Amino acid sequence: MSAVLQPVLRRRRVQETCLCAAYRFPHRAGSGTCRGDQPGPFCGSCGEPCDTTRADFGVGAYEYWGSMGFDRNVQTVSDCCEATVFRDAALRHEWED
Repeated sequence: MSAVLQPVLRRRRVQETCLCAAYRFPHRAGSGTCRGDQPGPFCGSCGEPCDTTRADFGVGAYEYWGSMGFDRNVQTVSDCCEATVFRDAALRHEWED
């Protein structure tokens, strides 16, 4: 009795690549020590999960040709490095308030 072998058709799976700090090169999301499945936010500097805080990066009080003003630039930053905060471990999508 001979068995008829049917070709196994593999569907091409689109694998999401990740750029997290677990490896220095693009890799499959969720493989090895990848943090791709952990919830955010993630620090843009060290790549670790972090808490967020608000920081003012404005120049403060200024004078321009006799007119006085006050500059504010309040941004959401990580509490560990005061860097840009991202939603995902691949550091692709910035955190939005």
